Amino acid sequence: MLSPNTAQQVIDHALLKGADFAEIYIERHLSSNLRTLNNDVDGVQSGIDFGIGIRLFFGFEIFYGYTQSDDLKSLYGLVDQLTAQKQAVDSPLKVVEFKSPVIQRLHRDATKPLSVASFNEEKVAFLRKAHAAA
Repeated sequence: MLSPNTAQQVIDHALLKGADFAEIYIERHLSSNLRTLNNDVDGVQSGIDFGIGIRLFFGFEIFYGYTQSDDLKSLYGLVDQLTAQKQAVDSPLKVVEFKSPVIQRLHRDATKPLSVASFNEEKVAFLRKAHAAA
């Protein structure tokens, strides 16, 4: 688990990096599974899921990341990645003019192809023939 001292250091680091508020989530889940088939044991599984999530608030913007490591260096690194992401979002955008190419039309538009009754009859006959062959 994460010591209160380490959690405080990570939160302080986030605030020093410019976050208005920081939260740390810790999850540790033990799971076990036993499967049977025809009254025989078919499989046994067990495991521990562990992770630490950090959420940083910058005004109305929220950045979230997680890691499976609980050492201080990894947690600082995660905070640094999140604050770098925030800085990337804040950087001015390069405006690129969108030029729509002129496309030469090679085909005529179909005009109500399903309104031709004889064509529909051909389609229905074809579908019935395919169904009978299947």
